Amino acid sequence: MSIKLVKPSFWALAILCAIALTLPFLVDMPALADTLFVQATEKPTLGSNISLEKETPTSISISTPLVISPVTITTPTKHPVIYKVPKNPATQQELTPQEIAQKFNAVIFHRGLAPKALEYRRLGLQGSLMQYIIMEQLVGPPERVFSSPLEQTQECTKEEREWDGAWNNNVTMDKGAFCEIQDSIATGKTFDHDLNPSTPPIQATEDWFLHVRPFQSLETYRIVRNGGGGKAYYPNPDNKDWQEYFIARLLREMKGTPNHPKSGMDGIYLDNLELSWNKVRRDMCKPTLPENCTSKLEEYQSSQEYGDVVFSFIKRIHNALHTNNNNFPLWANMIEGAPWNSDSEWDRFEPYLEGGLLEAFALDWGNGYFSPSTIENQLKQAQKWLEKGNNYIAGAPGNSTNRDEQARFALATYLLIAEGNNAYFSYSDRSNLYDYFWEYPEYYYNFGNPIEPYQQVSSNPKVLRRAFECGSVEVDLTNKVPKFTIICPTISSFTPSSGRAGTKVVITGTNFTGAKSVSFNKLAASFTVNSATQITATAPKGVTEGLISVQTPGGVANSKLKFTIDPGIDPPSPI
Repeated sequence: MSIKLVKPSFWALAILCAIALTLPFLVDMPALADTLFVQATEKPTLGSNISLEKETPTSISISTPLVISPVTITTPTKHPVIYKVPKNPATQQELTPQEIAQKFNAVIFHRGLAPKALEYRRLGLQGSLMQYIIMEQLVGPPERVFSSPLEQTQECTKEEREWDGAWNNNVTMDKGAFCEIQDSIATGKTFDHDLNPSTPPIQATEDWFLHVRPFQSLETYRIVRNGGGGKAYYPNPDNKDWQEYFIARLLREMKGTPNHPKSGMDGIYLDNLELSWNKVRRDMCKPTLPENCTSKLEEYQSSQEYGDVVFSFIKRIHNALHTNNNNFPLWANMIEGAPWNSDSEWDRFEPYLEGGLLEAFALDWGNGYFSPSTIENQLKQAQKWLEKGNNYIAGAPGNSTNRDEQARFALATYLLIAEGNNAYFSYSDRSNLYDYFWEYPEYYYNFGNPIEPYQQVSSNPKVLRRAFECGSVEVDLTNKVPKFTIICPTISSFTPSSGRAGTKVVITGTNFTGAKSVSFNKLAASFTVNSATQITATAPKGVTEGLISVQTPGGVANSKLKFTIDPGIDPPSPI
C-alpha cells in the first residue's frame, strides 16, 4: 500500500477530525460442545485502574477504569457480536437490542438467533449479518454412537428419527436430518436432502464420513465426539455428494425453500475451516496425544493433503454462493494454522472468502501473550487481508487475572492495522468465550483516520507505532505495554441521558480543555468546562432529540447516542 505523507495544517487536521467523527460507525476454537454455551462460574469483576499517557500542553496521567458506558462516539474500533448475545459484566444482563445496534458493527449468529440480528439492523446497526454454520460436524442423536462397522450399517429407530436436538449452527439442524443420511447409507435409498421438491434426491454413502483405523486393525470407525447437541461426526470434505448436500443446505438458508424460509442474513460464516488435520487427529487419537497415536486417519496421508482438500471445498462453496444470480458473502474462522510461523497461510483463501476471523490475535487463549515475532506475523497477515478489501476480525482471548492489561494491549495491536470499515476487534475471557462485552474507554478515543501504516520505532525493546489524524498508538511488543495518545476531543458518556430545556447535563470525555462550543442536535448550549475530561452543559430552549457535540481547537466530538426529550413543560424563561 503506497501512501503519500503530507504535513497538514492545524485547520486541515481539525476538518479531518470532524469528518472522521461523522462517518458511520483464528488458532483452533475448542470443541463447540465445550465452549459455545459456556456459562460464567463466577461473577466477573470490573476492571482495575490504569494510567494512560495523554498529549496535552502539560504531561498528565489520567486514571481510566473500565466503563460500561451508554454513550460513545464513532472510532476506529469496530466490534462484532459473535455467536451469542453478549452480557454486561456489571449487571449480568444481556445487552439490549438498542445497545447492540449502537455499540456493534457486525453480527455472527446461528439461524435460531437470526430474528435478533434483523432486529438490530432495524434499530440502526450498520454492518454485515452473517449466518453461523459449523463446517466439520454432522450431528446425530446423543444416545447411540454410529461409529463401529456394525453401527455404520444400522438404520435409526423411530425415536431417533424424531430427535430434534441438533444445534441451529449445523446443516443437520432439522428434525431427523442425520437419520435421513444414516438410513440412506443403511438401505441404499435416496432422500430429499434440502426439503425442496425441485431438487433431485441424493444417496448418502459411508464415504461421507472420516474414519480412523486403530493400530493393527482391519476395521475403520467413524471419528466422533460429543458436540452440537448430540454426537458429532467428522464429514469427509472431499466427498462430492457431501459437498453437494452441504452447499444445498447453505443456499436454502440464504434463499429459502417451500418448507424452509430463508434466514434473512446477508451471508454465510463457516466455523472451523481447518487449515490442517491437527484437530481431526486430536479427536481421533483421544485420550492419546496425536504424537503418540498409532491409529491412522483412513482417508488422508498428510496434513497438507487434508488442507488442500478443504481449500478445494471452499472454492466450490464460494462459487455456489456467487453464481446463478447469487451474491452471498462467505466468511470463515480459519483454525489449526500456524500464523506464529507464517504470514501467508490465509493467502490462497483470499479470492474465495470475503471475511476471516483469527481467534487468537495477540493473546494465546488465556495463556498470556504471543511472542513479538508471532504478533508481527499476525499483523502482516491482517494487513494483506485488509488491503484486498476483505473483512478481518481480530479475536483476542485473554484471562480474567489481568484482563484489563491484556485487552488494552490487544486493542492497541489491532489499531496498528485497523483500516476502513472492514476491521473488527473482539476481546473476551477464555473462560467465558464471547459471553460478555468488556467495554473500555479506549474503544471511543477519537483517533481519526490513520495517516500511515504502522512503523517500527525501536528494535530493543521492539516497539511499533502508528500515527492517526488525532493521535497515535504505540505497542511495546517486548514488554507488552500499549500507549494511546490523543489530541482530539472524545465523548465517552453523558448524564442524564434525557431531559428538556434547562436540564443540566454532565458530559464526560477527553481533551475538553479550550472547548469553544457545545450543542444539542446542532442547537448551541451554554456550558462550563470543569476539567479536561468533564463539561457541564445546559440543554437549550427548543432542544430536540439528537446528538451532543463538543468543539475544541483539536476538533469536534459527537456522542454516539442521542439526548432524548422527556415529556413535560420547559422551565419558564427568566424575566
